[in-house]
Amino acid sequence: MKSNKGNNMNFKSIFIFLILIMISTGCGKGQFIEVKYSIEKMPGGNFQETVNGYFHNFDDIRKWRIYATDSYVKRVYSWCTGDYSEEETINEMVKIYYELNKHSLQLKSVDITKIETSENNDVTISVMRTWENDQTDETNYFILLDNNEWKIDDRF
Repeated sequence: MKSNKGNNMNFKSIFIFLILIMISTGCGKGQFIEVKYSIEKMPGGNFQETVNGYFHNFDDIRKWRIYATDSYVKRVYSWCTGDYSEEETINEMVKIYYELNKHSLQLKSVDITKIETSENNDVTISVMRTWENDQTDETNYFILLDNNEWKIDDRF
């Protein structure tokens, strides 16, 4: 009679290995959002880090909020909820916004197509966004220098 001990050990090893892979990859929404630049010149400092960080984390306000001003977080919350009262704290707004949008259409990629710098060095970027259903849209983001760090401040 053959022992199944070796087969059980292999099964357990494979099972543990698969669990570790699922834990390390997040096993879900954590898709990578591609950020392309169809421009030649960019502002200095942490500009590209801010833009990349915001868009790489676009589907999770809890992560992208560090790349945005509090004013922008408040505006995004108000657009989504219709609540313009500002009675909630920023943290409450983030939590509510996240819960309302966690199952919404996911961003797949963005292409920065144009950058304009104003006299006071604020920047407007034109962006072509592609969603998970392959629909595209164009929008602009206003980015300002806040305490020597670039921050997303508006979308129009």
